[in-house]
Amino acid sequence: MAHFDRKWCKEHASGWKQHHAYLGRVRQRADTLAASTARNSADEMVELASLLRRLHGRSGVRGHYERALQLTPDHAGALRGMAECLPASGRDLRLGCLGRLYDTSAPDHWWASRTAVAVLEQPAADGSMDEKALKLWRARLKDAGEAEERAWEEMVETPFFQAIGRHDLSEFERGEFLPAIARQPAVARAWLVRKQLRELPHRRCYILFLELPGLEDEDRHDLCRALESSLDLPGQVLALWAGHSPTLEEIARGAFEPVYTRTRA
Repeated sequence: MAHFDRKWCKEHASGWKQHHAYLGRVRQRADTLAASTARNSADEMVELASLLRRLHGRSGVRGHYERALQLTPDHAGALRGMAECLPASGRDLRLGCLGRLYDTSAPDHWWASRTAVAVLEQPAADGSMDEKALKLWRARLKDAGEAEERAWEEMVETPFFQAIGRHDLSEFERGEFLPAIARQPAVARAWLVRKQLRELPHRRCYILFLELPGLEDEDRHDLCRALESSLDLPGQVLALWAGHSPTLEEIARGAFEPVYTRTRA
């Protein structure tokens, strides 16, 4: 048992160190924001609530979202956060937040519609169903789903280097993104750019270009799809590896400077 315990600890030591470092960054950033809540903007209040949720779950964050909405009544992040943290007994308030979010934030139409449909498909406390509201939100969800499909088609079908710019990650967001890339030993270099979409012009979307030497294309494909679903970025991401299209030379020429380069041991 001692042998296998030491073996397990050795194999997972790097991952645990990186996880503890991540928690340390979250706590440090949360402490910085919490120290000046009287002067914080709505964006900072929402960020603080998000950080506290990562550390402690949903309890105790509602007040931060309420404060953000006092500062900016239709703040999309605050409305979304409120809808997520309200208990089941806050059904009407939750639907009210989702309605305001849908009315004021086009990039959140699909999420607001999907969440509202899930709420309305459950009977109210008295056992009643609001069929009229459910019909409305289902229609909204259908329209929003079609818009999401068009946006993804635009991401994957337009030229990779068209309508791109330097990434817009904050220092903290960058600090969360880079360790996740560093945990992938196959990644030699990574480039991250922001993609501007006509379908959803205010949505934060990204293309991640990766240099993955030593892997077969099937393994490269699998890693890219896994990163698309696991990376903690503030928007949708399309991950591509350097190969025939795009080539490494095209990426180096068109995607600005790398955001990550693996150092040699």
